[in-house]
Amino acid sequence: MAELLVQSMSVAYEFDPPYVDSVPELAGMFDDSVTDEAMTTQLRTVAELAGIPPHRLRRLAGPRDGSEPVDRALHAIGAPAAPQPVLLVQDAPDRDPFATTLPRLIHEAPWPVTEELTLTHLGPNPGCELLDFLSWWLSPGIGATVLLSHQPVFVDADRLPARLTAVALRFGDTGPLMVLDWRAAGPVSGNACEGWPEVHAVLQDGRLSPGDTFEIQSGGARIRLGYVGGRPGQAASPLAVRPRPS
Repeated sequence: MAELLVQSMSVAYEFDPPYVDSVPELAGMFDDSVTDEAMTTQLRTVAELAGIPPHRLRRLAGPRDGSEPVDRALHAIGAPAAPQPVLLVQDAPDRDPFATTLPRLIHEAPWPVTEELTLTHLGPNPGCELLDFLSWWLSPGIGATVLLSHQPVFVDADRLPARLTAVALRFGDTGPLMVLDWRAAGPVSGNACEGWPEVHAVLQDGRLSPGDTFEIQSGGARIRLGYVGGRPGQAASPLAVRPRPS
């Protein structure tokens, strides 16, 4: 089992995301060979799986400025010291049904990537499932950049999200933030982004002292973290806490 040490992290948001009526949105995606009946069947299936009345089903459209939160989080965390894998963890399908997110990110990344992998639809305890996977998957001496994306594609018109969130975490052999342990906190549905923006805020504020431990709730998991020393901006600390993009 690999030791999980966070070297750096960044957080990005998209406020007031554009959710649109699914019927005209889907109609514009296909040519005349796709019948209204087929689209209606698809919408009913999506609505049923999401537990949303079909007339209230809304779909996430493309970002207004062309940049998704996960793009900005990856850009903000910067390049690693050496090539390493990139893991994208998202709790929904890709935002653009015709362009897969991870290959696009890798193509646009300004540094070499050794491996790319996407995890999605992790279940009721994504926080535990993610850390279980990372503890097995990470290679000593290499680490990885992990992108956590929370942007629901289909939502209820009566419960539109106020913002979308992406978190970038860089794991390696050194780093002042250690994942000490984690456990399921019950069958609570959530997303793997939960809790990490608050960690980012605490690190920015400089409120931690070496030896401090604290817990976060993340996607149905209780995660215990330990701060092993250093302050952002000091030479003694390898942690580079990036400011939140505006």
